[in-house]
Amino acid sequence: MTDDINRSHRAKLKNLSEIYVNNFRKSTETPRIATNLVFDSDNVTSTCARVITCPIQSASSGTWIEVGSDNNMFIFSAFYVEKDKHVIIVGAKERGITRATYASYLFKCSPPGGKMPRFVSVVKSNCTVPPKILLVKPTRPAGSYGRQFTVCLMPLNLNYSRAYELVEWIELNRLLGADKFMIYNESSAPNVNKVLNYYAKRDIVDVIQWPIPLDNREIHYFGQVAMLQDCLYRNKEESEFIVNEDLDEFIIPRPLLLKTWHDFVKNKSEDIAGYIFRCTFFRKEWVDTEIDFSEKRIAEKYKLITLLRFGHETKLWNYKARSKYFARTSTVESLMIHEVPSVKTENVHQSIAMIHHYRNWSNFKPQEKVHDDIVLQKYGKQLLKNVAATWDNLPGVALDN
Repeated sequence: MTDDINRSHRAKLKNLSEIYVNNFRKSTETPRIATNLVFDSDNVTSTCARVITCPIQSASSGTWIEVGSDNNMFIFSAFYVEKDKHVIIVGAKERGITRATYASYLFKCSPPGGKMPRFVSVVKSNCTVPPKILLVKPTRPAGSYGRQFTVCLMPLNLNYSRAYELVEWIELNRLLGADKFMIYNESSAPNVNKVLNYYAKRDIVDVIQWPIPLDNREIHYFGQVAMLQDCLYRNKEESEFIVNEDLDEFIIPRPLLLKTWHDFVKNKSEDIAGYIFRCTFFRKEWVDTEIDFSEKRIAEKYKLITLLRFGHETKLWNYKARSKYFARTSTVESLMIHEVPSVKTENVHQSIAMIHHYRNWSNFKPQEKVHDDIVLQKYGKQLLKNVAATWDNLPGVALDN
């Protein structure tokens, strides 16, 4: 183990480069890659003259590690990409523009001989002893994937308590084609934790604790961009596609005969690494009293917004603005919130599929309403049945706190 640790320590000092994921001035900006941007520019390819005793203590899963002085750099997870023989470390680093302003980072390094190290860390100068080390997870090329679609959810935060929203989101996405959900948990209320435990026991959800030591004033939305990178590399072996959605968003196939995401990607070329979907807003303040159906009271009981709001704006947002996507894990090396950068992507026409984004725009500029009850038509009965069954299995759990 000691030899592996020391080898990994040398690995991170050799050919170290870092990928700047997002500067957050423009959320759609393509990542800028700075090759050979090293923390120590003085003879970084050599080994140390003295023996370095690396810490035997490794960071537990779901822990952010401070590796920079003055709280200016943190790392969360590490992955070995067998195809390219390099290590990727997911973290966050001070941007240097103003104090307490951070960006999500991918740190990339090439281990000696291309061999996978067992542990890695990041230091600011050659031969510095790292405070803690990360266990490296393999991302070997998949011979065949265990699942086709894995959905990555932005970090739950601020003691999130809307369990009814989470259940609807999971159950509708399962009907659409989601095979697994990666839910990052910065903070959530007890009722939501019970829902997460219920789905985790059924192997539908993996919960990744995300106690990021930064707030929204310091990094964009609790490190959402870093979360996307972790989700991508965490699933490269297991899932053909990563799906990026928020809790109030659903990627809905539009033709009546096109039911699922699996139907959508069937016979698609593997040359396409990402599918980008346009967004329209279903405004929550537009109450639909004229539409009635036999199970409407059940929908109201469980606050199913997708079965109670049937009006969206005429406006469709442009691609890469409010967009979300499917990303092919075998090809993609980094993700942004609204796009899949540096790879071949396809802009999906809104007649085939688009994002239904349910949002309250009170006091927003009025717009003409477009009637759209396609979710009720295609998925309504099964969604009501599945949601009701879920809540039957969660007796005493509050829909909201």
